Amino acid sequence: MIKLTLGKTELKAALEHVAGVAENRAKNPVLGSILLKAGGETPNEVTLTATDLDVSLAVVVDGAVVKEGGSICVPVSTFPAMVKVLTDDEVFIEEQANNRLKLYTENSSFKMACLPASDFPSWPEMEDPVEISIAGHALKALLLRTHYAAGKDTKACVLLEPNGDVLTLVATDGHMLAVAEGELLDKAAHGQHKMPLKAAREALRFLNNSDEPAVLSLSKSMIGFRVPGAEMVGRVVAGEVVDYQTLFKEDVPISFSLRRADITAALHRVAVISPYVNIEGTGAGLTVFAKSDLGEVKDKVKVENYKGGDFKVKLKVPHLLAALGPMSEENISIELTDGSSPVLIRENDDHRCMLAPLKG
Repeated sequence: MIKLTLGKTELKAALEHVAGVAENRAKNPVLGSILLKAGGETPNEVTLTATDLDVSLAVVVDGAVVKEGGSICVPVSTFPAMVKVLTDDEVFIEEQANNRLKLYTENSSFKMACLPASDFPSWPEMEDPVEISIAGHALKALLLRTHYAAGKDTKACVLLEPNGDVLTLVATDGHMLAVAEGELLDKAAHGQHKMPLKAAREALRFLNNSDEPAVLSLSKSMIGFRVPGAEMVGRVVAGEVVDYQTLFKEDVPISFSLRRADITAALHRVAVISPYVNIEGTGAGLTVFAKSDLGEVKDKVKVENYKGGDFKVKLKVPHLLAALGPMSEENISIELTDGSSPVLIRENDDHRCMLAPLKG
């Protein structure tokens, strides 16, 4: 029966990673649980695992001391909250009879009903996976630059497309399209794999800015991520892949560059009045304005290297800010055919975002 000691900070951090995968209101109680496993092949290893059957995530809790090993399913609805409100640095966990668990510190204690570990689904097995590697910080950057464009649909996904020594990530909801490319640490055959948006979001939780490699496992039905201390597997999303390459045109009639900070600040001011923004462009610069029942707002933004005629376009402010947020370059470029065509925001050749204009 489980008996272990660990740090509150380390336990809380691990729970924050896996809690998002478990379903708090799952019809099947075990899917609303986190599998706590102590000991095993590594005597002092404590692992937390959660799954919704589409995405499975296992995270190692650092610095644990396991006196007695074992496994049990703790409720995601209460266990993380209990750990969060503890005030002592050292946490003790002891399994009791009838699938009950005691969580306590020097000054506080909780007891809770749990489920047997035998009820928890087995870890997904990947069939003939192909493994490729990329620096952890690079993969995190690619996910940050694309996942927001996937939307909120239940079938929302992020496309992973390895090809040679380049990994391309693509996400779109039909209104936004984001494309980002990064360098792989090894060469890979071309392939296209649609990862659930939930898997992308959870990967962002445990990926850090380290140079250590993240290993991607790709098969026909599943996608896996593995970094030191964490592993995740997600089912591939079925359906056709968007032919995104055909959406990017060369030699568009209108293009210019501007400071990212300038347009971002102007959009934040517009957002006070309206979620929609009108942008008028000429060789003299941009006029950014909006009007609503709350009032009116207008900003001037300087541009450089303006090419083409005048234009007027209407866009959603949240879409623009979501696209600009992950960018880091001081200057960005914008390209469009006219006010009724998609607007391309280009940070560099490795990161592009396209936004659909609004009517009116």
